[in-house]
Amino acid sequence: MDNSALMLNLNTAYFFRNRDNSNLLFGAELGWRLNKDESRSVNTFSIGTAYVIQWEVTGFTINLQGETVARQRELRHQFLPVFSYEYARIFGTHWEPYFKLGYGYKFTTNAPNSGIALWELETRYSFN
Repeated sequence: MDNSALMLNLNTAYFFRNRDNSNLLFGAELGWRLNKDESRSVNTFSIGTAYVIQWEVTGFTINLQGETVARQRELRHQFLPVFSYEYARIFGTHWEPYFKLGYGYKFTTNAPNSGIALWELETRYSFN
């Protein structure tokens, strides 16, 4: 017998690329989780949106010794709709590592709009 459920995830994340940009993300996604009763694998298909605040280095100053002495940063606000697929494996009754692939499109007012491929490798722990 198949087990399926509608799910809603709320996301908050901070991620960075060293010496280039820092990002703060707030998002939500609505998805459909599928798994068979005899299987420990879970597949999820979802659609979501996110709001990303990005501080990106747009220029820098170098002294005569070749050291970076100052970085100029620009604040960017981005809207990001996302489609994704997630594969999870349940271990025990509470622990669930998962791998997630997604595609989104960044809409912003002060940089070119662009598509973006996303991936996550994470773990979940359920307290119930």
